[in-house]
Amino acid sequence: MRHVAVTITLSLIVGLLASPAWSRPLSRSVDIHRPFDRVYSAVSEYFSPDSMHDFQIVSQNRSRSKAEFIAKRTVQDKMKWSDWAYCKVPAMQLLDTLQQGNITVTVKLERESASHTYVTVTPDFEGVYQFAGNSRSQQCASKGVLENDILRGAGASATDLN
Repeated sequence: MRHVAVTITLSLIVGLLASPAWSRPLSRSVDIHRPFDRVYSAVSEYFSPDSMHDFQIVSQNRSRSKAEFIAKRTVQDKMKWSDWAYCKVPAMQLLDTLQQGNITVTVKLERESASHTYVTVTPDFEGVYQFAGNSRSQQCASKGVLENDILRGAGASATDLN
C-alpha cells in the first residue's frame, strides 16, 4: 500500500514539474527566399489594422538588417481558438468554460542575404476560463496553424513550411 502512495506522489510531482515546460511557447522559423524589405512590408501588412487578421501591434522595431513585431489579439470564437491552440485543463477544472483566448505573437526578421530573410514566429496562447463566476488563466500550446499563416503572409512558400 505504501508503494502505491509513493508512486502516486512521485507521478504528481513529475507532472507538476513537466507541465510548465509543456506550456512554454515554441517558435517556428523559416528562411524565406525574399529580400528583407519585401518580407518586412508583408508582415507589416499582415498586422495592419486594415487586414482581416485582427491583431494590434504592441511594439515594432527595425534596423537595417533586423526587425521585430509584437502583436496581440483576443479570440472569442471557440472554434477558431481550438484550431490554433490546445489547452491542457487540469482534471479539477474540466467543467470550466473558455471565455476568450489571448494571443501575443512575436515575429523576428533577420536579413540573411540580399534575397533571403530568416523569420521566426513565437506565439504565446493563454485561455481564460470561467466557472461559477470565477475566472482563471491557462497557458496553452500552439497547434502551429497561426505560425504557418503568419509565415505564409510573410512570403513563405509551401515548400518552405514543410
